[in-house]
Amino acid sequence: MAHESTKVDRRGLALPALRRSGGYFASKNRYDTAIGDFLRTILTPIGSVPGKRDFGCSLNRLLYEPGIADKPALVRHVVEESRRKWTPHVLIDRFALQWDESKRTARLRFRLKLQGEAQLVDQLVEVSVDSVKVLMASGG
Repeated sequence: MAHESTKVDRRGLALPALRRSGGYFASKNRYDTAIGDFLRTILTPIGSVPGKRDFGCSLNRLLYEPGIADKPALVRHVVEESRRKWTPHVLIDRFALQWDESKRTARLRFRLKLQGEAQLVDQLVEVSVDSVKVLMASGG
């Protein structure tokens, strides 16, 4: 009896899936892709990806330490280390941290650009105890 193999055809949404103004399935340019990679990197806790345990950033541990609102330079350093390691083609032009203690929410505002490019893109990410939201992306 002949052995019949079955091939699974998987189709669907590729990750990272970030919702932009045109929706999840909108055409993406290289800025969208690179910034999506950067955001996925900084929002992924180190040790959470099977087979790639060193991937990610320790930002999630750092954000909820007492007094972190007074240490934006430390937050930027942690983000920069992950950026250098995993997305060196994305450069951080500006960074700002706002902390809302009552909501236990951090707002990270970045101005990013691709290496060798002049276009700047603003990105605002809100990280709370319960969820992460990408609130804004705009070209400059």
